[in-house]
Amino acid sequence: MNNLQTKLIRESFERVSTEELSSRFYNHLFSIQPAMRLVSPEHPFDQKRQLTEMLKSLIESLDDAEQMRAVSESLGRRQA
Repeated sequence: MNNLQTKLIRESFERVSTEELSSRFYNHLFSIQPAMRLVSPEHPFDQKRQLTEMLKSLIESLDDAEQMRAVSESLGRRQA
């Protein structure tokens, strides 16, 4: 990923409401995989917060491949 792409990703993330982002993500997930509602809490506030925090961590680590890998692996372990 080049510097321009990294800059554009960061600027785009700053412009979007994290509440809107997480709501749209879960609405889309549930629309394509309705069974996921069964394993999700009725009010997934904590999940939404964790999703946006993880995205923020990933975006902050775009310049550091090792840090990005560590963040991604941590996410994968928690979701497994």
